[in-house]
Amino acid sequence: MSDIRVTKTPDFKGILKALKVTDEVVASVAEGFIVGIQNRTQKGKDMNGKAFRGYKNEEYVEKRRKAKRGSKVNLTFNNHMLQAITSKKHKDGARIYFNNDTETKKAHGNHVKLKRKFFGLDNDQEDYMFKRIGTFIAKGLK
Repeated sequence: MSDIRVTKTPDFKGILKALKVTDEVVASVAEGFIVGIQNRTQKGKDMNGKAFRGYKNEEYVEKRRKAKRGSKVNLTFNNHMLQAITSKKHKDGARIYFNNDTETKKAHGNHVKLKRKFFGLDNDQEDYMFKRIGTFIAKGLK
């Protein structure tokens, strides 16, 4: 039987040091996701790239018309809901959420009740996330 000999051991201290940088990287990626969600939503697209379902409440349609907001569904009347999206460092990464109860309720109503699925990552954002995480881990292992 032959002996197993380790000729190169990973630099675990270096890896741990590199992984501590993840807080900044994760915060940057989370902020990019927030901006992506906001931009996509303002263009009237859900997280699958489809146009939002139209407004059915005639009173709301009239309110938008009087305010010169148009009839395109983009979940932006005063922009308060989308501006309430924020992120927070979490032990395993970042949490993206609404920082205001009123805006959380609006988001839930749109996302769940009205089936305007805006609060999530689209395919491009998911691909970017996996690529970014993979690149970061690979750098930490060098």
